[in-house]
Formats: sequence, C-alpha cells, structure tokens
Amino acid sequence: MKTFEDQLHIWTIAEVIAFYQKAYPDMEIIKIKLSYKGQFLRYEIKGQDLTMRQTLQLNAQTGGVLKEKSKFLSPIECADQDSKAIDLENLLTLNDVYKTIKSSHPTFSPYRSRLMLENGQTIYSIDIYDETNEVKAMVKLDAHDGTVLNSIFKPK
Repeated sequence: MKTFEDQLHIWTIAEVIAFYQKAYPDMEIIKIKLSYKGQFLRYEIKGQDLTMRQTLQLNAQTGGVLKEKSKFLSPIECADQDSKAIDLENLLTLNDVYKTIKSSHPTFSPYRSRLMLENGQTIYSIDIYDETNEVKAMVKLDAHDGTVLNSIFKPK
C-alpha cells in the first residue's frame, strides 16, 4: 500500500528536514507546515538561531525553492531565548499521523498540517474536512507517539 506521501508524490517530512538543515545548518527548526497553495502543495519551514529567523518555502512535489525569507529577531525576541525548536528525533511520518486520524475520523481528509512546539511538546496540528466540505476540525497529536491530544470541530 502506498503512503500518503507516495500517493501525492510529495517529499516526506524527513526529506524536508534534511534539505533545510543542509541549507541552514545553524538554525533550529521551529515549525514545518504543509498546505495547499492553489492546487499545489507546499512546505514552509521556519528556523531560528540567536539573532535571525529563516523561512523557506518548498514545492512539496519537486522540492524546488519557492521563496526564502530572512528576518533579524527583535531585541525582545533575542532576549526570549527559551528553546522553540521542535524535537526532530523519532517523529511520526505524515502517513502514520493521517492513519491515526482516519481511524477516528474515517470520512475526513487533511488539508493543512503543522509540526510545531506547543506547551513544550512537539505536536502535529492537522486541519481536516469531511467529504461535503461542511464540517471542519483541527486534530492535535503527539508527534512522537501519535496520541490524540484533542479534536476541535469548527462550524463552517
């Protein structure tokens, strides 16, 4: 059976992380987002060090760089140096995360995924919708063991 990434012909989270770390070896990754831009999927990866934030947007299918953005951190951001880096060790794949969501929400499909730090925990936050596009929800899961932390249904 093909994985989610294989079905859509997109890069895996591991490939995206490796690409970013090669381009910006001194940056800690603080967020990865997979979302649609029109009909195409793109990854947005944000990282930072002590003085700068670096954002990179990639075409999820080809890995081509769509946009790069550098921003110096403000003095307040520099002073607030509690680690915002996500824990990249033993991450679940998007395929594993989507299987977990499908088991509890079988009629829903993902349309935006974020890997980020929330309250000191690395999580996946997945926005999903049903086949009628009438019901939307956000599901948050632990990024390492797949435990569903919460599901919030949003009226359209």
